[in-house]
Amino acid sequence: MAPLLNCSADEITSRYPESEEPNNASDHSLLERCLEDVCQKIAEVKEIQEQLVDDKHVIAAKVESMQYVMKSVGETLRDHEGQLCDLDDTQRRVAEEFSNLEKRLASLQKIRIRKDASLKEIQTSLENLETNLASCRRDLQQQVRDKHDDLHQCITDSLSGLQSSQLSLDERLTILEEKADGIRAAQDKHMAFFSQTLAGIHSLSQGFMTLLDHTHDIGPIRVALCDMQEAMESVKKSLEQISGDGISDVSQGWAQAQLSLEEELLCSTRSFPTTPSGTAFTGSEEAGPEDSWQCTAAAPSSDDWKPLCGANMFCYPNFQHPVGDLVDNFRVQDTPHCRVQAIRN
Repeated sequence: MAPLLNCSADEITSRYPESEEPNNASDHSLLERCLEDVCQKIAEVKEIQEQLVDDKHVIAAKVESMQYVMKSVGETLRDHEGQLCDLDDTQRRVAEEFSNLEKRLASLQKIRIRKDASLKEIQTSLENLETNLASCRRDLQQQVRDKHDDLHQCITDSLSGLQSSQLSLDERLTILEEKADGIRAAQDKHMAFFSQTLAGIHSLSQGFMTLLDHTHDIGPIRVALCDMQEAMESVKKSLEQISGDGISDVSQGWAQAQLSLEEELLCSTRSFPTTPSGTAFTGSEEAGPEDSWQCTAAAPSSDDWKPLCGANMFCYPNFQHPVGDLVDNFRVQDTPHCRVQAIRN
């Protein structure tokens, strides 16, 4: 049998036949009212049941939404927990940084205190230096004022002495220039005479070469040597008269030249010269007391004895250097006039 809540009013009346209905009308009306109330209640219950079904779906949807929300809230809480952990770490780092900053601030304050103390010391030192500089400046000004007159007098005396020294130096330079002119004139005279002397020596050497080419006996050669020695002695005397103070060097040069020339001549005449026909002198031929000098070599030709190196040099090996030394002695490279001109410049 279906429950009464799910049955209509006709179904309920059909279930109870008329024989079973009450006898009196009041009970019947009461029963009808009750049935109406029951039907009304049943309708209300159905409405409530339908509403409950609808509410059930709504509640299920709300439960699902609440579960989703709770799930999202849980995830959010987990995220918040991670963020809280990160915040804790950040807070810890911030606390460490803050402590480090406090330490740095304390060290900076100490450094600032030390710098302030050093600045105070520097200011004190600067004040002392300014005081010392002011006192030194006053002392120097006083010393300058005290010594100004003395310095002026010393400078004046020094300038006057320099002027007098300059005047005396100009006078001496003038005298030196005059002496230099005289020395140059004497040097020109000496050089002219020396050129004449060299020309004479050159002519003597040519004559001696001619003698060597055409002489067959030692006697004329010895006579020529004596003549050359006399000529050299006369030249030496003339040079002694002209050269004055430089006579020692000149005479030594001429003596060396004379000795070297005599040595060369003696070495060349230690053999008999050949005859023009090409035969040499022997001990069997007639000769003077000078025939003791024996040799088989031929006499030197004129090509072996020709003069070279200009007008003042000869081919004799031992005679070339003394004549060159004499020429160097008469060269004017560093004259007193040049030195005077350099001093004036």
